[in-house]
Amino acid sequence: MIKLNLLPKTLRRRVEPGWWRLAAVGFAGLALGITAYLYFSTLSERNALQREQEQLQIEVNSLQRFIAEQRRLEQQRTELQQVIAIRSQLEQSKVNWSDYLAAVINQIPRSSSAPSGSAFGVNLKSIGTKLLTPAESQTAAQSGAYDGKSARVEFDLRGEALNERELIRFVDAFESSPRFGINFRDSSLDLERGVYTFSATVGLVDSVPGAQPAPGSTGSAPQGSATGGGQGAR
Repeated sequence: MIKLNLLPKTLRRRVEPGWWRLAAVGFAGLALGITAYLYFSTLSERNALQREQEQLQIEVNSLQRFIAEQRRLEQQRTELQQVIAIRSQLEQSKVNWSDYLAAVINQIPRSSSAPSGSAFGVNLKSIGTKLLTPAESQTAAQSGAYDGKSARVEFDLRGEALNERELIRFVDAFESSPRFGINFRDSSLDLERGVYTFSATVGLVDSVPGAQPAPGSTGSAPQGSATGGGQGAR
């Protein structure tokens, strides 16, 4: 049996193939699958990061006690360093004046020609003292003072010598010593008394290994004081 469609072309129903429907459904399914994959992948990554953050927070909380202890120890170390620095400053600024004065007195040569009751041919009338800073010591040494030695303490000496020979021995004793240096300023002869008055500045190096007292001197401090008497210091 043959069927003929006698309707005009404009009224005829067109029958198209169904493959495009299948393609549309497949595309929609693919897009939905990709979206679902991205969603669950992002969700899984977020959950993993959240678990990692929680684990890190737990570790931080457990380390808080150790962090606090470390900070306390750091503070104690800083305080100890400050105490050590203060102690070092005090040790550097500490001056053993009695030992230094005894060293100066012991450096004065003894004399066999001294008057009875005195072991010295030089009598000191006054002794002035000054503690030099490292900068002052360096400047003095560079300028040639004290034979270029770095003096820590400076003594301003004024006194009398029995004669010219004793005055020369006095100067030589400090010039030849590795622990001392001397800047001799002036001297004059007192005609009435027959003695030489003089003034000089003596620089004392803080410590010199093997330093020896002047020839003719003893190892102990002489009798008398640094401000009076008929001994090495008056």
